[in-house]
Amino acid sequence: MVLELVDEDLKAEYDDLVRSQGKVFYTREWLAAFGDRIRIFGVFNKRNNMVGGFFLFEERVAGLKIFRNPPFTPFIGPVLNEDAGNKDLIRKVLTEIAEFINRSSFNIVHFGLDPSIYDVRPFFWRKFKVVPNYTYVIELEQDIRDILGRIDASRRRDIKKAEKDGLTVRINDRLDVVQELVVKTFLRRGKKINKEHLCSLMANVEKFNCFNVVVYRDVFPVSGALFVLSGDTCYYLLGGYDEEHKHVGAGPLAIWEAIKISHKMGLKYFDFEGSMIPGVERFFRSFGGEPKIFFRVNKAGMLLEILLKFWKREYF
Repeated sequence: MVLELVDEDLKAEYDDLVRSQGKVFYTREWLAAFGDRIRIFGVFNKRNNMVGGFFLFEERVAGLKIFRNPPFTPFIGPVLNEDAGNKDLIRKVLTEIAEFINRSSFNIVHFGLDPSIYDVRPFFWRKFKVVPNYTYVIELEQDIRDILGRIDASRRRDIKKAEKDGLTVRINDRLDVVQELVVKTFLRRGKKINKEHLCSLMANVEKFNCFNVVVYRDVFPVSGALFVLSGDTCYYLLGGYDEEHKHVGAGPLAIWEAIKISHKMGLKYFDFEGSMIPGVERFFRSFGGEPKIFFRVNKAGMLLEILLKFWKREYF
């Protein structure tokens, strides 16, 4: 196996590889929203055929070089060719990725692997820390009444209250409304958000198969969320809430509308894209999805990793 940076000569081959898998997050068009910090790589076999690909987002924070997921992108791959069921191939591709990262000059590595990857031993063997994370996935190939019946009773009451109180739902409302709600939520929680990346995503997201849902109380937008369609799955990408005009049912109503839309479109899965924050996890879990595991890969220099254990012990 050989790993190469995807240059102009290799872009078409990478595009063909991603297109065969139908995953929008892995396309160059999606990654282009995050500028020149994206590094796309191809993994080639002995016949010089691209059998896998992945990408990293490179940034510097306080002088530290960090490899991680691109913003608002849940996984870095790898995306594999039609032999993706070949366990030996998967292991070889993961080995090449792990060895490449170890050869690279970095201070911190922190990224998620595609949920199809279960054998993460190539990273374990090379001293990475691999941590299980969870998302919730609703199977949509069932009657919509059964999906509603699996939602927590208190959450169903919230939805009914929102409908009874006259909250209105707008599909594909203005993206700047969603963006403002997202920023308000991050600020309220004391979380940092890179507005440049958010604006870039919003400016480009209409190129993709996506939709948004905004819930209004009178004339005030209370809750909004953006959903991206990739293959047979609808992903909850990001959402926000306005505390000033709050209503207990606004957020649940937005998600329930998105679930109904996804079901009507004939998709197979609705994926909450995961969260390990307890309050967010409980909210997502209340919609009745099944927990699904994916892995995050982490590594840092020895002294830096010791320091990170006091700040991000769950990862390092």
